[in-house]
Amino acid sequence: MAPGFKGKYFSLMAITATVSAVLLHAQEARIEALEKIVISADKSPQTIGDLSDDLTVITAEEISERGWESLDQLLRQVVGADLVQTGGFGQPASLYLQGLSPDKTLILIDGIRYNDPTNLNGAALELIDLDNVERVEILRGPQSGVWGADALAGVINIVTKSPTRGTHGSWKIEGGSFGTVKNSLSYLHSSEESSLALSLTKLTTDGFTAYSARPGEPLYRVKAGELPLEDDGYDRRELTLKGSRQIGDYRLFASLTSLRATIHYDNFGADAPDSPYTINRVRDLFLSIGVERELENHKIEGRYSYSGFKRSQYGGYSGTIRELELKEKIEYGEGRIQLGGGWQRFYQQKSGGIETRDGYQNHYLFLTHFHKLEKITFQTALRFDSYNAFDDRFTFKVGAKYRLPYNLAIAANLGTGYKAPSIFQLNYNATENLQPEKSMGYTLSLEGEFFKVTYFHNRVEDLIQWNDPDGNYTTPNDYYYNASGTSHFKGWELQLQKTLWDQLSLQLGYTYLDPEDSNGRRLPRRAKEKVSYSLTWYPTEEDTLNLNGSYIGERRDIDGSKIGSYNVTNLMVDHRFADHISGFFKIENLFDRFYQEVAGYATPDRSFYIGIRATY
Repeated sequence: MAPGFKGKYFSLMAITATVSAVLLHAQEARIEALEKIVISADKSPQTIGDLSDDLTVITAEEISERGWESLDQLLRQVVGADLVQTGGFGQPASLYLQGLSPDKTLILIDGIRYNDPTNLNGAALELIDLDNVERVEILRGPQSGVWGADALAGVINIVTKSPTRGTHGSWKIEGGSFGTVKNSLSYLHSSEESSLALSLTKLTTDGFTAYSARPGEPLYRVKAGELPLEDDGYDRRELTLKGSRQIGDYRLFASLTSLRATIHYDNFGADAPDSPYTINRVRDLFLSIGVERELENHKIEGRYSYSGFKRSQYGGYSGTIRELELKEKIEYGEGRIQLGGGWQRFYQQKSGGIETRDGYQNHYLFLTHFHKLEKITFQTALRFDSYNAFDDRFTFKVGAKYRLPYNLAIAANLGTGYKAPSIFQLNYNATENLQPEKSMGYTLSLEGEFFKVTYFHNRVEDLIQWNDPDGNYTTPNDYYYNASGTSHFKGWELQLQKTLWDQLSLQLGYTYLDPEDSNGRRLPRRAKEKVSYSLTWYPTEEDTLNLNGSYIGERRDIDGSKIGSYNVTNLMVDHRFADHISGFFKIENLFDRFYQEVAGYATPDRSFYIGIRATY
């Protein structure tokens, strides 16, 4: 049995058995129906209960109850998502959504693309703070029929907080292990004609070493805080500003996010002191401006978005994404049709300190349709992308959800995906004639009042892979290529959620994953099994206690090293002192387990944090 399951402290099997017994013997308990709103399914707001998609929505209240601070912490406990990180605070994190590599999941912040065209991982998940987040939408399965390239595995849409009527605000400070201090401040105002939201966050930490011993080395299994190595610190600052103004029949809106981060890291396979080559300074900027006009049964919206990325590591990387989109939504009875089109430009100015000034453009058209009948809902989407560097491509998505007796429902989805190579991949060493990846995938689901079971299967052709002929992980003879044949990513997910006696909230998730390349070989860094769990107790109106964590099953690294089979549990306690003031205390890695997500990289020991938050 895995080390995380041993000892007198914790047994996941015992918790699972208890949860199962409670679910079987407490059918009469009340379920709180949450009408969660989703935008990512077809670029238009709708309730989650109407959708056939395989998706999860996590609200600000759930984020607060679990004490999550960054997106990588949240995704570790989402079904269908497997995440590995090369170190601690701010170190690069890679998301494998239903087994597909990180660059195949589109990340959006308020509809603005966050995938860096100069970064192999697609988006820097570890830099996304959650204090100013209203909800996170995780949409699994091919979504190119709506969103185009980068959405082959799915879409994660982060929606920041918007003001309600009146003036509100919040302030939060916390500190704890590894010399960590975090402050956040927000101001929100809304009137009949205008709205304004301002958020500031700052995090500094001494951190701990990013490098750790690999399996078989003398210091292996020595925890990060006890290793005689240099700490790798992290500093992050973020400013978010968004607002709107109603002028007659038109609403003007804009948003801006400025991200500044400094990350200290180690060389591959070794501890390294601070130097220009072991400090990465990130300077990102995200901007969106637009106008919409809403009439009796339709709405027209035009939007311009800009994503700017700068990293200092290895001499510097910089790139931009620009997008201009116009769409119209027409509502009729129990349905709606949406038509739209736009232009995108993906550009890389610098790569590894070398001026590249390279990129490509895309023009696209899309159509989405949603219709709701008494017992069934239908979703369809069709998109045409015309790149100047690749062949034109049609993609689609269709789905249906049928309601059965006894509060049951079945759902099915079929869609195609399209992933254009990144500019970095196209210009890497000996890479030649690299073509886009293409996929077709489907999901089948059965859901009830407190459970959902989903089977998924995604077939990918021309999967982009990396080859290093001499195996030394150095240039110049390594390159990217399209693997011939079809790669398969399949598995199933189980989600359980139940509210009991108005005092307990139970959540349990299970993922089984079978990712194979075109030669039938299992792809590395993807866990075969994953269990996530959360138990929230409300003993009084003022107190909340949450126990959450995940078990990661067998997983092997790129070199074959075993890094899976571990369990990590966290504890969060919150007490409300007054109507607008509360304090919290959390312990991460409660049972002080040793584990590695990537061979040779450290993870945090048991760590303690305390803080206070106030609202007005």
